[in-house]
Amino acid sequence: MLPDPIAARRQQRQQLLGADALRFRELIAKIGSGERTSTGLSRSEATEALCRLLQGQASDVQAGAFLIAHRLRRPSACELAGMADAYRQLGPVLPSTTRPTLSFGVPFDGRTRTAPVLPLTALVLNAAGLAVVLHGGGPMPVKYGVSLAELFEVLGLPLGRLDWAAMCHMFRQQGLALMHQPHHFALAEGLIPLREQIGKRPPIATLELLWSCCAVPDLQISGFVHAPTEQLMADSWALLGISNALTLKGLEGGVDLPTSRVSIAAH
Repeated sequence: MLPDPIAARRQQRQQLLGADALRFRELIAKIGSGERTSTGLSRSEATEALCRLLQGQASDVQAGAFLIAHRLRRPSACELAGMADAYRQLGPVLPSTTRPTLSFGVPFDGRTRTAPVLPLTALVLNAAGLAVVLHGGGPMPVKYGVSLAELFEVLGLPLGRLDWAAMCHMFRQQGLALMHQPHHFALAEGLIPLREQIGKRPPIATLELLWSCCAVPDLQISGFVHAPTEQLMADSWALLGISNALTLKGLEGGVDLPTSRVSIAAH
């Protein structure tokens, strides 16, 4: 019996792609097959997909296809919880503390129209005896606004330059921490060039609002812009075991409340 030429060609293609590329192609298909045939990812599949992305087990073409397809389809709470699991597995984790811990989820791409006061708020809360956890990075796509690390530097606190061991020591002693992605989470920082080229916020940007490098904070405080994001974060936190959270429709998606319009908050 003659071999099936189509099957032989398919097998040859699969051998050229490699096991990692083949598996990631399957994950792309689950979110990129269209509105009617797309099944979405399970929580474990979402964890696997983001772990593979962070660890470079997908080509740049596949990574870009995944991020933009996931943005167009919109992530589910189950998928965001799985992505948070990946960050928990591969990202930095702060030590425990006896102080009540507040963790702030703010956009990593900064503010461009208004001046953030969150660093000052964090210092006031810390002086009142609370532990405060912040996340930040450099100027990020797509806004490239001022970052928390830059603002702390102006205040005389070069938190963005501390290594993770020093940051953990500071958190134990003083109850203040800034997870600065370029220095403390290199795997996540490795996706920034792809985000630059896409030019749109992928679901990872939503993940950054709800994830915390503190295992389970006493209170998670996160900003949002679009109303559906608020419920999506609440549903994701429920799956992650975070029951005490505060969402704020603050200035430019942050947690600073505006004085020129009605503020929206939910606990």
